Amino acid sequence: MTCPAARHEEMRTAVALSILTAAMAAVQSAGGILVPGIYRDNLWVVGTWHGTDLVTLMIAVPILLVGIYYARQGSCRGWLLWIGMLYYVLYNNMYYLFGTAFNRFIIVYELLLVLSAGALLSALVAIDAGRIAAHLRPGGWTKWIAGWMFVLAAILLANALSEYIAFLRDGQVPQIIADTGLQTDLVAICDMTLWVPLLLLGGVWLLRSRPWGYIVSPLILVSAGVYFIGLVAATWFQDIAGIPGAMTFMPLWIALAAGSLVSSAAFLAALKSPEHAS
Repeated sequence: MTCPAARHEEMRTAVALSILTAAMAAVQSAGGILVPGIYRDNLWVVGTWHGTDLVTLMIAVPILLVGIYYARQGSCRGWLLWIGMLYYVLYNNMYYLFGTAFNRFIIVYELLLVLSAGALLSALVAIDAGRIAAHLRPGGWTKWIAGWMFVLAAILLANALSEYIAFLRDGQVPQIIADTGLQTDLVAICDMTLWVPLLLLGGVWLLRSRPWGYIVSPLILVSAGVYFIGLVAATWFQDIAGIPGAMTFMPLWIALAAGSLVSSAAFLAALKSPEHAS
């Protein structure tokens, strides 16, 4: 299916930066898995890194490269997979850059932030939101997808606000601070600043049929789906490491991954083939 979303010359910078991003993400994740002692964190955190490293290397990087390839062929689905994986790399790397103990890969985390942010910005500047919107079938699917985005935003908000209220009420710090050994709840910070606003904005734009709603929504859903798969893998590694209660949230991560992936698939399926596009 083709629906050129940008002129070829507008894609050059985005493609170049995205390929560099994919290469750097592969180096970062492969190094995390294969280099002994690369992580200097506690067992809970190291299990998380190993799980997300595996998913980044085996799922995120291949999807990013496939998205780039098909986007260059004029595929709208390729574009949406491409920007979704760029956002995944950007979001996921925040945890490594700000949440891991200083290690030999710190320069890799810094470069990956610059590359993924530059690639994503270049891709979003080049993309033609109106043209992608024109290739989407109208229907009730938008309400269901927007509804899932609001549910996901509500879950993340409830988690962050419950921790904050507990601290205001009795000074109780979130358990995740003890688990990670950090001084603050980096998960809540990233969720509240990088996910919740886009989930709410994308959902509202989607319901109002705004062209950029058709960009923001798959961007956040595709990235969330892969990220939650990473949490499933991280939980598994934590359990192998013998972390007590590691499997407690496994059903939640599976449910959130499934909801985000199904929503992503429904969105991509709503793109019309060329012969049916207006």
